[in-house]
Amino acid sequence: MKNFAYKKPLIFLVILYLTAILPVFGFGVKYGDEFLRFGTGVRENSLGGAAVSSSEPVVGAYWNPALVSQTKRFKAQIMHSEEFAGVVNNDHFFVNVPGKRNLNFAAGFFRTGVDNIPATANTLIEYGTENGQLDAGDRIDYDKISYFNASESAFFLAAARSISHDLSVGATFKSIHKNLYEQYAWGFGLDAGIFYQPLENLQTGAVLRNITTTFLFWNDGEREIIKPSLAVGGSYGMSINSLKLKIRPMVGLDMDLEGEQNNVDLNLQTMNVRLRSGLEIVYNQLIAIRAGRDDLGSFHLGCGLKTPYGNLDYGFAMGQGYSDLGNSHRLGLTLDIRAIQNFITE
Repeated sequence: MKNFAYKKPLIFLVILYLTAILPVFGFGVKYGDEFLRFGTGVRENSLGGAAVSSSEPVVGAYWNPALVSQTKRFKAQIMHSEEFAGVVNNDHFFVNVPGKRNLNFAAGFFRTGVDNIPATANTLIEYGTENGQLDAGDRIDYDKISYFNASESAFFLAAARSISHDLSVGATFKSIHKNLYEQYAWGFGLDAGIFYQPLENLQTGAVLRNITTTFLFWNDGEREIIKPSLAVGGSYGMSINSLKLKIRPMVGLDMDLEGEQNNVDLNLQTMNVRLRSGLEIVYNQLIAIRAGRDDLGSFHLGCGLKTPYGNLDYGFAMGQGYSDLGNSHRLGLTLDIRAIQNFITE
């Protein structure tokens, strides 16, 4: 009870701040950080992104920096996905490192892009009227076609500390880079998160993204400001010992102030609320089956294989929220660096 006595005002202040700050920011741009909403981590995406309270610590820098406090071993994760029938490539590399004095760290790189886009400017050979259009008799000089990549990437650096055995806080600094043919932009922002486990099997979490707003500076002098957004979630673990099963349902809510949009579950004037949900079933701490619904209403399926040296995960997105763009496939590998080192040196 003594421990809970100082937690109550801390939790109250955090919730009050997260709730009060959002209406203050009535400015910004829509979709400025949309590429980051693809999510990262095959397991977490297969669960519909309902991972604010239950993501793996190695990708906690993205989902909720407070979860980095759960780091127990030095791990690295690599993910590749082909979104929208292979049109968009999405890759990431994350690591988490247990630190000293109850302070853990994580870092990661996230990139999404469309590669090998043909640039056809100044490739038209006109034999008639020069009007800049492909008319009868005109042709394209294919030797002059060049190719470029349109990409958006982000670097994450997170730190987290456990306040007590059931309460943790963390923060993520992120640097954003956009490259759109001849235009490019740099930006930076900060996320802050909290993780609280009030019961042994109940986990809750909240993260305020772009807490100071995220600023983007384009090379042509344009500026963008991305508004703060809030994500909250919870999960509950259950066990069926006779079947060697562990079951964890989870739910999450994403809230932003980007005005009226499509594919929202609830719109409150300028605030949009989207629901995420997921279910993970693990057999004998070896094989995992997953399903989830993301913030656009699309359904995901996934599976995973756990080994002493890491995990192999696969995810499939059905694409209902963007059916015209096709399905998505994701493959991820998580490596336990210390276990691999011990195996090599044995």
